[in-house]
Amino acid sequence: MGDPACGCDVPALEPPEANSAKATATVEFEVEGIGCRNCANRVENALVQVEGVAEAHVTLEPPVATVSYDPQQASLEDLRAAVARAGAETHHEYRAGHLLYAADGKLE
Repeated sequence: MGDPACGCDVPALEPPEANSAKATATVEFEVEGIGCRNCANRVENALVQVEGVAEAHVTLEPPVATVSYDPQQASLEDLRAAVARAGAETHHEYRAGHLLYAADGKLE
C-alpha cells in the first residue's frame, strides 16, 4: 500500500514508461495533494495515459509535474483532468518555457 507517512492508500506503482507520442512542447505546473512517491507515480501514470503525452515526471520537493507532449493532440485542460483523475490538483498557473499560462490555458 501507500506510504503511511503520507496517509494515502495508493498501491505501490512503478514509474510509467515513456510512450510513442512525439513531444513538441514541455509544460510545468505545481501539483497539490501528493505526499509520497506512490502518489507522484499515480499522477505520472495518469498523465502518460493522455493521448499526445510523450513523458511525464512529478517531483515531491517541490511538487511539480513536467510534461512533454504534443499540443496538437493534448491540451492543458487534458493534462489538468488527468491530474484530477489521479486524485491530485494542479495549481492555477502553468509554465511553458518562459511563458506563464492561466488555469484556463490562456497566455497571460
